[in-house]
Amino acid sequence: MLRAMMKAGMVGAVLTVTIMLSAPAQADGWSFDEVFRHWGDADHMGMRGGVGVAGLRTLDGPSDQVLASAMLALWGQGVAYSYYPDTPRSFRFAGYGSLGVATTGERTSFDGALSGEAMIGYRVVVHPVARAERRKWPRSELVARIGFGFHLVGNHALYSSALELPRFEIGFRHEGWHGGRARNNYYDKDSYNFEVRAVAALLTTGQFELTNYERALDLAPAWGGQIDLIGERPELNLSYLRVFVGQKVPVDRLESRACLKLGDKKGAHHPYIVCAQSRLQYAIEADAAEPEALSLSAGLLVGFAG
Repeated sequence: MLRAMMKAGMVGAVLTVTIMLSAPAQADGWSFDEVFRHWGDADHMGMRGGVGVAGLRTLDGPSDQVLASAMLALWGQGVAYSYYPDTPRSFRFAGYGSLGVATTGERTSFDGALSGEAMIGYRVVVHPVARAERRKWPRSELVARIGFGFHLVGNHALYSSALELPRFEIGFRHEGWHGGRARNNYYDKDSYNFEVRAVAALLTTGQFELTNYERALDLAPAWGGQIDLIGERPELNLSYLRVFVGQKVPVDRLESRACLKLGDKKGAHHPYIVCAQSRLQYAIEADAAEPEALSLSAGLLVGFAG
């Protein structure tokens, strides 16, 4: 298990570095100065760090366990694009990492999680406007991206991993504002980013293990969808993925995180953030009374918004 986690983590790290280093070297305009110019808008990009607590329940046949955990966590997300100079490029990333301790009261172990997505593609404005108007709100566009995603989650009762490579997404993105404070300064705008997208991927490798259950997820096709809202104060991320493994029962994964940024805005950022998050993964026959395997976790994070 440890060897598989290290292998998947190294693959994810190498892919991330490769994409980030190769992006500005593309022949027709992948430039950090152009494509990432709008990252200065904190409503659409940010790293957060804090502490959290969570509960986990696992079910697999005769085994029914409840765990409590405490962790340190670092997470973030962002959307990058440029309207001046205008490019058709679109980049999206998301990442999460935590390390802590999980216990049932009788047994204690390390509890860790690592996940990420890096997607590069194109955008098409739904209602084209003159160049002089392209920095104004609202904006709506269609997006199509390709990239990869990965996740690792583990303690003594649960191990889940997946490397989604390649990963495709197509969707609709809307950027607007509320508050009406346009002063030619991005920090004065209560802007928000909303995106809904369909996802298709190939799990190059993966695993779903509980105490009495083990399922390999190698070379498995998957499909699903995601919804993101990144606002002045609220943030919401919803994700669903169904993985097909031959003639066996599909494995479904649902994840959510809802955050609220607190405190008076200092420069580009609110100083504090509180988040509620959950993760459900299961394999259930359509007409079965009980699942083959199920893990459900829910927790609370409190920290600093950067």
